Amino acid sequence: MARGELKQDPLLSDYPIADISANKWQAHAEIRPLDYELEIGGMTIPSDKLHSTMYQIASDLRKRGIEVDEASKIVPSLWDEKRDLDGWALITLGDICRKMGIRERANHGGFEPRKRDAIRMAIDKAARISITVSESPRNSWRRVGLS
Repeated sequence: MARGELKQDPLLSDYPIADISANKWQAHAEIRPLDYELEIGGMTIPSDKLHSTMYQIASDLRKRGIEVDEASKIVPSLWDEKRDLDGWALITLGDICRKMGIRERANHGGFEPRKRDAIRMAIDKAARISITVSESPRNSWRRVGLS
């Protein structure tokens, strides 16, 4: 995703996608709206508005995709460390910042607001990325994502 190779393919999706296939794997990543973004107060958001918003996020990924890639790799590792017997984990923005090597400010406490907000925005964008594996070495199909 960080390479910004997102394109439009109406046969696969209405939203921006990127081919992320690798050796013996066929897969694509797709930027989709989150469930709570599909309607406001019971009113469905027009699809053209959703499409333009997802394409704006895709455009932003071309500029700042590295942050999103780094942050999205950290969340599953934190989940693996913190999950309980039911598979739930409480992961805070502070946990993600610490894992990314951002230090808390000694004189004010907390993290520098611009760095913290950049990580928060990266996680927000990563939550919209859905990966569809259509062909794997086992010929199985599954859908994964951070949302």
